[in-house]
Amino acid sequence: MLAPHYQLSSFEGSTVSEPWSGTNRQLQSIALTRSEVRPELFDYQRDLVDDALEVLSVGSEALLSLPTGGGKTRTGVIACLDALTDLDHNRLVWLAPSNELVDQAFRSFEHLWRLHGRAPDVMLTRRFEISADRMILVTTPQATYARSQSGIELGSWDAVVFDEAHQLAARTYDESVRALRAQAATCAHRRPGLIGLSATPGRANDEGTQNLVNLFGRRLLKSDRLGKNPVLTLQRRGILARLEFRRMTKRDLSSQDEVGRIKVAVNAAKSLVGAGRHVLAFTSSVAGAICMAEILRSAGVAARAVHSQMPMQERIDALDSFARYETKILINQRLLATGYDCPAVSDLLLLAPIGSPILFEQIVGRAARGPRTGGGASATIWEFDDHLALHGLPSSYYRYRDYEWS
Repeated sequence: MLAPHYQLSSFEGSTVSEPWSGTNRQLQSIALTRSEVRPELFDYQRDLVDDALEVLSVGSEALLSLPTGGGKTRTGVIACLDALTDLDHNRLVWLAPSNELVDQAFRSFEHLWRLHGRAPDVMLTRRFEISADRMILVTTPQATYARSQSGIELGSWDAVVFDEAHQLAARTYDESVRALRAQAATCAHRRPGLIGLSATPGRANDEGTQNLVNLFGRRLLKSDRLGKNPVLTLQRRGILARLEFRRMTKRDLSSQDEVGRIKVAVNAAKSLVGAGRHVLAFTSSVAGAICMAEILRSAGVAARAVHSQMPMQERIDALDSFARYETKILINQRLLATGYDCPAVSDLLLLAPIGSPILFEQIVGRAARGPRTGGGASATIWEFDDHLALHGLPSSYYRYRDYEWS
């Protein structure tokens, strides 16, 4: 993951830089027609696309892993589009374990399709009920599993891509992938290929990690261009941001004192937003996220909270507002911890201790974008708890990379 520059200081007296904004929206299905332009990839991404195509061409499986911010979603989407063009694939499934990640992948396919140029026209959909000879289905493994358990036909597919692949060890997720690969591919008499995508593919224990290695045929896709330290290489190339860890306050506030921590975080958020920063906050509870947003709004700060119990359209509107920089600070408990591609977040506020080293890496990764990918040269992680002392430097990418692959 990211090799942070650690700096211990209090919130007061910090310096800040300029924000960034983006867009977000949702559709159920869309017919895409080709463009004349080829989407740009970094050289290491093109290496990985070529390797992924080799895997899909023989119906095999492999894990494609890049540090957070390295562009794994973009790489995976281009691999799918190239498969439609170069491998005569017709029907692809992209699985993502949350509605937010489904929406993100759907928008990535729509955007990159318009830049691809060579790929044939295709139906892009979120719904199994839509049927076309050439289509890309973007859905969740939960929906796939439920459909399979109900005895409803899943159809024939040429390839399956699983985003956040470190979660594939979950029984229902594994069974959903097995069900999709049970029938022969439409383009050849073989099983559909499988590509997993993950920025933090290690598990909390060696046995869990080894099981994931086995699920992907003991094949890891990596680019030699990134060298022995991909994170440092990507930071030097301006693709990843340098992370600075700072204390929210010099006072020692217990993790049980949620109210006290929210009061400090509210003051920090006011200062950061006043300086033009783009802030993402993680609280210890949903109630805390809602409370913090309400306090900030009452103080005239454009703040919103998101959580899993909100109506889906309301959540989409909140993410869209944050992406356009209308919302200055977005607050959640854990909803946006994994995979969500935030527009260049300049600051993260961590109001609660994060017990899992992998979850810690994923949350920190929300601020990983460097200047060449829409972010800044650096980003700041504001915390009450010393996570580097608790977990050490983020290392999931390297821990997984160093397993025995064929």
